[in-house]
Amino acid sequence: MMARSAQHPGGAASPVGRSIVLVGAGHSHLHILKQAGLFAARGYALTVIAPDDFWYSGAASGVLSGQYRPGSERIDIAALIAGSGATLVRSCLAAIDRAARRLVSEDGTAVPFDVVSLNLGSAPVPLPGDNRNVFDVKPVAHLDRLRGALETRHQTNPKAQTRIAIVGGGLTGFEIAASLERLGQRLDAPFSITVHGGDRPLADLAKPIAAGVIHALRRRGIAVPDGSRVVSVDDRVLTLADGRIEPADFVVNASGLAPAPVIAGLGLPLASDGSLHVDPWLRSTGDTAVFAAGDCIAFDGEPLPRVGVYAVRQAPVILHNMLATLEGTPLTRFEPQKHFLTIMNLGDDTGLALRAGLHWRGRLAWCLKDAIDRRFLANHRPDPMPATVPADRPELSRSQS
Repeated sequence: MMARSAQHPGGAASPVGRSIVLVGAGHSHLHILKQAGLFAARGYALTVIAPDDFWYSGAASGVLSGQYRPGSERIDIAALIAGSGATLVRSCLAAIDRAARRLVSEDGTAVPFDVVSLNLGSAPVPLPGDNRNVFDVKPVAHLDRLRGALETRHQTNPKAQTRIAIVGGGLTGFEIAASLERLGQRLDAPFSITVHGGDRPLADLAKPIAAGVIHALRRRGIAVPDGSRVVSVDDRVLTLADGRIEPADFVVNASGLAPAPVIAGLGLPLASDGSLHVDPWLRSTGDTAVFAAGDCIAFDGEPLPRVGVYAVRQAPVILHNMLATLEGTPLTRFEPQKHFLTIMNLGDDTGLALRAGLHWRGRLAWCLKDAIDRRFLANHRPDPMPATVPADRPELSRSQS
């Protein structure tokens, strides 16, 4: 049986047996979606509520730089659960009626549940002012659209300078800057890239490491003004803290992430930052039938760093504990690891690897990141990841992947 999509907004799903619902198709649910067939085999009905496919953030900078083809980081979740008997509702969560044990999506579809897992992710903190023409770093699909818009502009007027302002001084902002510089090189396009990173860019890194990254990017022509802080944006015109006005053709918001806005209205206990408060078994502290994972949760009021490694490691715990709840067997605790590997794509086929206070920068770090990202994607979809684009030619085609 093929995966079924809800066709009638406002209708109710018709489960067979006990109902399990996954809300969101992020890192924490991908592992579960890959094993969707086991639910029907054990007598459960699985419903997935998700507006879009899975977009792998680890490969997003590589797509933006031209190292991978557009769409390489996307996994088709309908194809992933095809044949499992699961129901796919292409919408967003609007509300939870916990008394009636029912979820309601934005299109009005009512979905009953016995246990539900929320993988709602995070959203960029809006910049002060008018954000209508700003490219946010999330959802990841926005970066695919950014690359497409830059390619179109260049094809239309190859000699026109393109001013790109990146707001945010964290790893993501600098990774995007490096990737865009590489894309400009591939296109032979005159990109002028500025990172407005605030008073201390790359503050999460040791000062010597941060200084080395900033120096390397400046040598590639990327402007990183000291103490440049954006206080508002209005139709691609930035106002800086010192009063200067800087126009841009493209503005990228990499200023930080916050829990998804829908979380505030779900009626579940929240941490101080608006995340869902969960216990060590990844259950909401307000309802043991509601599980949550990924960027949207906090333990004892404290969120974990919003990185994919935690979400991925929560996936098997969520899967086990949902089934254990329904079957009356012991739950498994989630134990966050103390140290994890982070690799920053520097866009030029080098990377910066960081773990437990150690770091190294160079070609080997990029090769390791490339291998990790390819393996992750290959393990979670039927198609192999499209090949890396050869470094000696620009890749302008839009793959259909």
